[in-house]
Amino acid sequence: MRSIRRTRLRAASLTLAFTGCVLTAPARADNPAEVFELPRVEVIGTTPLPGLGTAFSDVPANVQVFGNRDFARQRPLDLTGFLDRNANSVGVGSGQGNPYQRDLNFRGFAASPLLGTPQGISVFQDGVRINEAFGDVVNWDLLPRSAISTIQLIPGSNPVFGLNTLGGALSVYTKSGAQYPGAAVELSTGSFGRRSAQFEYGGASDRVDYFATGNVADDSGWAEHNPSHVRQFFGKTGFQDDRSDLDVSLTLADNTLQGAQTLPVSFLDTPRQAYTFPDTNRNRLAMLAAKGSRFLDDSILLGSNAYYRHYRNANASSNVNNAYGAIDRDTGLPELNQATNDRSQTDQKSWGGGLQLTKRADIARRSNQFVIGVGIDIGDTRFTQQSLGVEQCRQGTVGKRARQLSGGMLKVRGGDNPIDQSDPQCLGRVDLFAGDRQLQCLRVADDARQEVIGAGIRNQPDPDERLEEPGCIRREAHVACEEHR
Repeated sequence: MRSIRRTRLRAASLTLAFTGCVLTAPARADNPAEVFELPRVEVIGTTPLPGLGTAFSDVPANVQVFGNRDFARQRPLDLTGFLDRNANSVGVGSGQGNPYQRDLNFRGFAASPLLGTPQGISVFQDGVRINEAFGDVVNWDLLPRSAISTIQLIPGSNPVFGLNTLGGALSVYTKSGAQYPGAAVELSTGSFGRRSAQFEYGGASDRVDYFATGNVADDSGWAEHNPSHVRQFFGKTGFQDDRSDLDVSLTLADNTLQGAQTLPVSFLDTPRQAYTFPDTNRNRLAMLAAKGSRFLDDSILLGSNAYYRHYRNANASSNVNNAYGAIDRDTGLPELNQATNDRSQTDQKSWGGGLQLTKRADIARRSNQFVIGVGIDIGDTRFTQQSLGVEQCRQGTVGKRARQLSGGMLKVRGGDNPIDQSDPQCLGRVDLFAGDRQLQCLRVADDARQEVIGAGIRNQPDPDERLEEPGCIRREAHVACEEHR
C-alpha cells in the first residue's frame, strides 16, 4: 500500500501593536539601541523588535532573564536543556527521543519541534519569529548556543508578540563583535560517542563590528539507532554610531537527528534497544536577517527588520502496523503489511519584516514610553507525505551470510534452499543472526526503493548508502544482505 499526499500552503500574518507604559530610566549602552547585545541586560524587550526596552522593575510580569555568563558556566547542549535546569515553571519532554529535539513546556504551554503539537509559545531570534510557518513548530537544533548573548522568557498571553502567544514569548538575542571581541575554541568529548568542536570569533574596527561562531557535534546516542550529527553556523556584521545601529546576520544549519521511541513494557529489560527504527529527521536552514534603528531625535527611535528564511525537513519514520492480520473493511482481505515506512518532506520559504516607532515623553511628571509598530510574516510551504506498506515474503534462516546471485535468486550460504524472488511485490527476505539479535533484510519492489530491517524500515535514496544495522548493504538495483563481518 502506498499513498502520497502533497500540500502547498501559503500563509501570511499582519500584526499591528501599540503599547504604552510608565518607566524609570534604564541602563544605557553607548548606543541605547544596542542594549540587548550587552552581556548583562537590565531592560526587558516588551515588543518583538529590539528597541529601547523597559526597565526590569517596570514590567508587570515575572520576566526571567539569563545572560551569556550563565551559558558559559554551565555549557548546556542546547537552549531547552539550559531552561529546564534554570528557569521557573519550565519542563522539557523528549517525545522525539533525541536530545536536540525536546519539547519545552512553560506553564502548560509548549514550544515543540514535533509537528501536530499544540504550540503556545512564540520564539524570536533578534526580533525574527522562528516558529516555522508550517505547524508553528520550533526547531531548537538550528541555532548554536555559542551565538546566544541573552534570553528573556516573558510570561502571559500577549498579542503584541503575534499568533499563538498563549503562554508567553521567548526572546533570544545574539552576540555582536563589539560586545564580544576575541577568539575561542572549544573541544569536548564524552559518553556515548559524543564529540564536539566549537569556535567563536569577534571584533570591531572603528564603527564596524563582526562576529562568527560555529559548532560541529556528533554522538551515538544513549540508545541504539539514536545518533545525532549537528552542523551549525552563525555570523553577524554590524555598523553603529551614536544615532544609528545596523546588523546583518546569517544562520546556517544542516543536522541529521535520529530518535528512539517509547518502548512497550516487554522491552524494559533492555531499555537501550529500539522498538522501531530508524526515525530520522534531517533539518536544513538558511536564514538571512537584517535589523536597524536610528534616533530621529533624542526621544524618538525608529527601528525595523527584514528576513528571509529557507527551511527544509526530510523525515523517515518506521511504524509497526497494529492492524496486521485484521480484515480490511474495503477489500475483505487480511492486512499483510507488518509495518509501514512513512516519509515526509517539507520545503518552506518564509519572509517578512517589521517597523517600530518608540517615543519617550513626560506625562504628569512621569516618564512614559509609547511604542507603535507593524509587522508582516509570509510563509510558502510545500509538504509531501508518502506511506508504504511492507508485505511479508518467504524467508530462510542463515547463520553466516546471504549474497545476491543473478537470475533473481537469493542464495543462502550455509543453507540449502534459495529464496524465490519472482514475486513482483517482494523480492526476497532473509533472517540473519548476529549474536542473539535477529536481523531481517527485506527488499520490496524496485520502484518502491525501500528496505526493511525487522520492525525498522529505512529509505534508501542512495544506491550505495549503507544501512545502520550491521547486516544490510544495497549495492545496485538488486539488494545484497550480509551479516556483520
